Amino acid sequence: MTISQIGLILNVIGTFAIAFWGLPSPIKDISNDYTLLYSDPTEEEKSKSIRANKTHRVKAYIGLGLIFIGFVFQLIGTTKI
Repeated sequence: MTISQIGLILNVIGTFAIAFWGLPSPIKDISNDYTLLYSDPTEEEKSKSIRANKTHRVKAYIGLGLIFIGFVFQLIGTTKI
């Protein structure tokens, strides 16, 4: 398997990750997410939502990183020394 093929595989995996988790975005403020509830969210619910947002963001950055590394591998594979 050549470096270009490895780069292509990384691009495909990164693209699927971005399609599934979306592009990274800032951690959103969850203070207004519970406006329709009759009671305020518990601290556990708030921390769970913040943790889920951070995990989602990390996975999206991993997808972008895979795409970038894939392009670098493809560029290295096509250059002639």
